[in-house]
Amino acid sequence: MITQEMRIRLKGLKYSSYDIRYLTPQKANNIIQNQVVNRSPSFNHGRNQ
Repeated sequence: MITQEMRIRLKGLKYSSYDIRYLTPQKANNIIQNQVVNRSPSFNHGRNQ
């Protein structure tokens, strides 16, 4: 399960709610641990969602 804290960290790494929705918990954890910044943010990133 992707927790609220994980979602906040992912958003800080430029992942949108749409991107996060399709991540597995393992992939999300790996992204957070390795501080992988999303280099190609979705078109919704930065918009009020």
